[in-house]
Amino acid sequence: MCNFFITRLYQPLLIVIGIYCSLLLSTSYASEIKNTNTLESLWEEVLQNPTNVEANIDYALEAEALGFHDRAIAAFRRALSIDPKNALARRKTDHLIDLNRPGVISGTLILGTSYNTNASQASTNEKGDKALSNTIVVSGDRNLFGMRWKSSFINFADAHTELRGSDINYTSIKTGPSLNISNGNKINISANIETTTINSDLDSYSFGIMGDTSFMDGLIKNLDYGFKFVEGHSEGSISYFNGFLASSLHIGSGIIQENDAIQLQPSFSFNINKKGFDSSGSRDRLINLSSSLDYTLQISDIRSVNLFTSPSYSYYLKHRTTDSKDRMDLSAEIGGSFNYSISSSVTFTISLGREQNFSNFNEFEYTNYHAESSLVYTF
Repeated sequence: MCNFFITRLYQPLLIVIGIYCSLLLSTSYASEIKNTNTLESLWEEVLQNPTNVEANIDYALEAEALGFHDRAIAAFRRALSIDPKNALARRKTDHLIDLNRPGVISGTLILGTSYNTNASQASTNEKGDKALSNTIVVSGDRNLFGMRWKSSFINFADAHTELRGSDINYTSIKTGPSLNISNGNKINISANIETTTINSDLDSYSFGIMGDTSFMDGLIKNLDYGFKFVEGHSEGSISYFNGFLASSLHIGSGIIQENDAIQLQPSFSFNINKKGFDSSGSRDRLINLSSSLDYTLQISDIRSVNLFTSPSYSYYLKHRTTDSKDRMDLSAEIGGSFNYSISSSVTFTISLGREQNFSNFNEFEYTNYHAESSLVYTF
């Protein structure tokens, strides 16, 4: 009896669902035929007047909407051949070419050794330290959600001989869309999550939004910016907001030799402390201005030399409860490196540098010399 009532109840419902699905399919089919007819009609207009920019663009837009990317690219290119300054056609062409590129995964593995004469960065009781480190970067670029989507994974870890309380493990995951602006310029917007552990204990974690814009022409080659929230656990809980702005400027090439270049990388960052002081009576509230000036000389196809100087100024607003004045630090680093390509995917680098820090607090003044070597493998 129960099965009888269930059968009588569901039969009408199944009939209604069947009729509804049939209507949906017929409507979709009719819409598809209509859209195809519209595309063919627009194509007839192009054939009648192939040099008409508007006709080619109208056809390309309809072809793009229907998923015929090859046809759309061809039509946009015809429009550009007639009107090279047409911004819409150029932007759409770059966008569709990006969408049709196959997905790519690339990476870098860096194995490094370093020695610092004053690794503790102290004005007294200087302590030398040797360290081993490894860095792995994996990047992905593919078509997702109808746009190019870039993702990256970064992990850095080191181990020290003397500063055993400073063994770091840092991980960053970043993902977001990549968009064409105009004339080959691109903007990438990413959500970012970072964690840092020291001696296997959680030191801090952060999350935020980051962006970078790359420019094909002009003085500025790259612009990085972002804002994130940081929660720290060292010396008691402390949290703050961090914002930064950095850029890469191509100053010139062929300065002294034919195969050389000079690049300037200025940056600005700030920390806005949320909770005040941690349990040790300190906090992260500062403004930092820094820059890096690099001179690169390509000696041959497999050898290059890099010279750099990196001044930095930091202003700490009431960084400790025991201090009545703000802290100001000025650091200057100078050095150079030699790079040798062992193969197309493996490079050996050795570098030397000197870092000096000046401060209105004597305990933060120090001088440190460092030597580093690394083996870089790209895949």
